Amino acid sequence: MERLVTTDAQREIFDFRRALKSIYDELVQRDVDAMKFLCSDIIPLQKMEQMKTALDLFSELQTRRMIFPPDNVRLVAELLYCIGQHRLSRMLPYSCGDVRESVEGGRSQLHPCRYASVYVCEPMKPHLILRRL
Repeated sequence: MERLVTTDAQREIFDFRRALKSIYDELVQRDVDAMKFLCSDIIPLQKMEQMKTALDLFSELQTRRMIFPPDNVRLVAELLYCIGQHRLSRMLPYSCGDVRESVEGGRSQLHPCRYASVYVCEPMKPHLILRRL
């Protein structure tokens, strides 16, 4: 019987995918809509409208090479920070303080106006804002 050998990179990718699944399980539709709004400068509206879940969004971001495990998953941490899901962002290898400095310091991959809109309009429904764009 052959024993399966995994590399550190394979293990990190597996851990990242497991973290994404755990994050997905915790998000509600309002969170997904807010993350889609934040990514509307990255992903075309037509493609965005086809996405229903956070996994759809994460998959598209991987396709566009905006996130690529295990090295660069910071965008997911930024999205979670921006929608107020700091607890979930702890599943990723970034400190909340580092992500906050990146987002609030203008070094984020997300457009600062999008972040400000979500922050200011948090009680509103971002999916309604997205449809108007």
